[in-house]
Amino acid sequence: MPDSNASSICIFTTDANLNVRSWDSRMAEMTGKSASEVCGQPLSLIIPDLESRGLLTRFSRVLSTGAIESLAPGFHHYLIPCSPSTPSKYFDKMQQRVTIAPIREKQVITGVVVMIEDVTARMDQERDLAVQLTKPRESHRGLGREQAVPSLYGPASIIDALADESWQVRRDAVDTIALNHDPDIAVKLVRDLREEHHNISILNSVLQVLALSNVDAVPALIACLSDTDADLRIYAALALGEQHDPRAIPSLIEALNDPDTNVRYHAIDSLGHLRATEAVDILTEIAASGDFFLGFPALDALLRIGERATASPRLVPLLQNELLGPAVVEVLEKIGDREVVPALAELLNGFQPPTLLVVKAIAAIYRRDERIYGQGIAIADLTVHRLNEAAIGVLINAIPHAAEEELADLILLLGWLDAPEVEVAMTGLISHGSLRDQVIDTLIHYGRREKDKGDRICALLMEQLDAVEIETREAAVMALGKIGNSRVVPALIALLNEESESELVITATNALAQIGDRRAFEPLLALLGHPDPAVRQGAIAALDSLGHPELENQVTQLLSSPNPRLRESAVRIAGYFAFPQCVEFIFACTRDESEKVRRAAIEHLPYLEDDERALDTLRRVLVQETPRVRAAAARALGEIENVSVYQDLIQALSDEDPWVRYYAVRSLGKLDYQEHRQDACATPQNSLFDILAPIALTDPSNPVRGAIAEVLGNIRGLDAVPLLTTLAEVEDGDGDIARAALTALGYIEHPDADSALLKALYSHNPERRIDSIQALGKRAVGAGLPASSEDNLNTSSEAIRTAVDALQWLVLSDTEPKVIQCGIDTLQRVNRDEATQALIELTIEPTRREACCTALAQLGESHLDQIAVGLNHIHPGVRCAIVNVLTRLKNPKASELLIAMLDDQDSEVRLASTVALGRLGNRACDDKLAHLAHTDPDPAVRRAAQKVLQR
Repeated sequence: MPDSNASSICIFTTDANLNVRSWDSRMAEMTGKSASEVCGQPLSLIIPDLESRGLLTRFSRVLSTGAIESLAPGFHHYLIPCSPSTPSKYFDKMQQRVTIAPIREKQVITGVVVMIEDVTARMDQERDLAVQLTKPRESHRGLGREQAVPSLYGPASIIDALADESWQVRRDAVDTIALNHDPDIAVKLVRDLREEHHNISILNSVLQVLALSNVDAVPALIACLSDTDADLRIYAALALGEQHDPRAIPSLIEALNDPDTNVRYHAIDSLGHLRATEAVDILTEIAASGDFFLGFPALDALLRIGERATASPRLVPLLQNELLGPAVVEVLEKIGDREVVPALAELLNGFQPPTLLVVKAIAAIYRRDERIYGQGIAIADLTVHRLNEAAIGVLINAIPHAAEEELADLILLLGWLDAPEVEVAMTGLISHGSLRDQVIDTLIHYGRREKDKGDRICALLMEQLDAVEIETREAAVMALGKIGNSRVVPALIALLNEESESELVITATNALAQIGDRRAFEPLLALLGHPDPAVRQGAIAALDSLGHPELENQVTQLLSSPNPRLRESAVRIAGYFAFPQCVEFIFACTRDESEKVRRAAIEHLPYLEDDERALDTLRRVLVQETPRVRAAAARALGEIENVSVYQDLIQALSDEDPWVRYYAVRSLGKLDYQEHRQDACATPQNSLFDILAPIALTDPSNPVRGAIAEVLGNIRGLDAVPLLTTLAEVEDGDGDIARAALTALGYIEHPDADSALLKALYSHNPERRIDSIQALGKRAVGAGLPASSEDNLNTSSEAIRTAVDALQWLVLSDTEPKVIQCGIDTLQRVNRDEATQALIELTIEPTRREACCTALAQLGESHLDQIAVGLNHIHPGVRCAIVNVLTRLKNPKASELLIAMLDDQDSEVRLASTVALGRLGNRACDDKLAHLAHTDPDPAVRRAAQKVLQR
């Protein structure tokens, strides 16, 4: 007795001549033939009736075309005749669902794999269900949803169940029929729709089946639209919309003239579901008629049709319709362009306008125009020129009632306006945390206007310096610094006191540095002894930017201060500028009693490298000091251009402190290995690898191991590939080791390095995939540099192709948005013909199209010829995408190419080109547009051409 838990699927394979290559144990159990008996035998010998049953052609198609073929148990019953694994009361042979798929080696089909599923038990259930549905009692008929399986037997019985008095039985019947493909059922369904549509139970069940199933009932439903019974026409119109079949569109358009209003209503709704661009004109007429009952569905249909339903001026008058106006605004938000903006803006001047709806619509049109054409400023101008003072008040009054997303749109529009009350309102919005950055950017824009307006904004922002929330005060200080108005300096200086929060003081020092007013010199000096290191660093940075003539004298005095914080700060300033009169003090500070002062002095010795004492001091400190100071010395030695430090850094690799080892590795990576190899006292490059490689595998510090991986990549040695490949799979330390190893592999042009990088593209961790993408991108960019020999040139070309192919595949197949965007950005940075072609190909996928168009546009006019190659692509979606890119380039040659695309065979491409030329204002194509406006077979193209000509 077979194990009931065993898999019901068995598999065998053949070669290209249909000789059996493999035969699994389930096949042997099912057929009674062992693998040794059948392997090597022709399939026709094992299945003698293979050709007579017409099944051989299925296998031939798989081998010749690569298509996947299926054998349905309801029609073919089985591929290989054998007894059921368990007894069946309906079948003497096992019922099999069979899938035949090609086996490929690279691009060549070398055989087939056949999967056979035993479905006998399931088909027994289906037969039982058909019988059960004919029984008189509901308890016998209703088998429960879990038993409602598709039956290929007794269609009349199951369809009759649609009229059953029990809703459970009707539900099960719907589920059963919906999964069926029997043409007899389709005929019966539509006949029931005609004959039994007054029976609400049957009607609802039939409509559910038509919506869920693969039954082709479209022709019969279309015929129902001509029936004398209005109810049947209503149900047919409704059902046709759920079928998602464009064959219904002409008949549904004709139904818009039906004498029954309800038929017209459902015909409109169905045309919206079908996104019927052919119906845009008549739907617009219905909406513009002002008919309340039909106007709403017509507007909704236009909304569903989307951008192809270009915003007709005929909708604009409806904005004043009290009932339909808000719905029209929502439609224009989705499909409107700059032509409707003045009318939308005018609404804000009226009495009790739908303010937030209008603002959302204008903001959406602005962002769409900015994204596609980079001309959002035109939307802003059209809006501002239409608004009166009352409208400004309306916008401000809407602020308290707006949700966060609505508030973002309000801030956008208010930012276009020039009025004192707007500035006051905007300043008050700084307290909104999630929108603070947007508000600050707007206020900075205000503050950089002419002086009197800038002064007004600064005064408003200074009022916010007394706000309760520290975040609000910081935001105001940040904005004041970016505006750069010197009148605010006293207010900012007032914040530099011990009572202020450290975060606020730091922000104030940064703002004072941006303004550059020397009045802040003394107050900033006073902060050099502040207990918070971040405040001291902010003050140091600000003093560095001021360039005050007294800085050197003041710092010299502070170097002798009894306060170690002041000495540390003074060292950092003096060391940065290498003030001559401070040199002796800096060397003295390398022996200061304070570790922090000593470390600061050591960090700045590379600025004094002309002094012989600098190198001697660093060598002393590297072996005699505390761990932090030793780490500072190891780091500083990397900045000394002296090959003799090489051995010192090698010795530091054995230091007990991980940060000393880390900075020793990093400093070694900065040295010029060619010079070291020529120098008698230097260690050869390959010896450095021998030293670092064991440490990369054994060091307990992840940062050290990651730094070694990076250095090995800079060496660019093939010997490093196996080690880097190992490190690329280490996920310790938040993946820093793997990231460094993948980056290093990106510098090594060799197939083994390629394999490791490509393997990382399959990582379950999206961060590793991004690391691999960036490494491949660097590889491709580096390979694009001039080659020194023909061999190197060939290698570089191969590296580019490998990287670009891998990136293109990942962008197309990955599901993580940040990985996809990283891949597209990397292809754009590669800046090679192969990468440009990859971006063009990726526009085939609609979800990748916008990002790829943006990347192609950023390549600029220098790549116009390569981008224009996409206009010849076989896929119309790609050609539309390239039209989009050429529009953004705003180049005369691009305009010529767009004019040529008006002759494209695809209506979508002609439409995109027409709209693009209208945006660019090109008049050289007026004759062609006039021809399109009268003769193009696509109504959307005709409308677009007419609109451009009217402009």
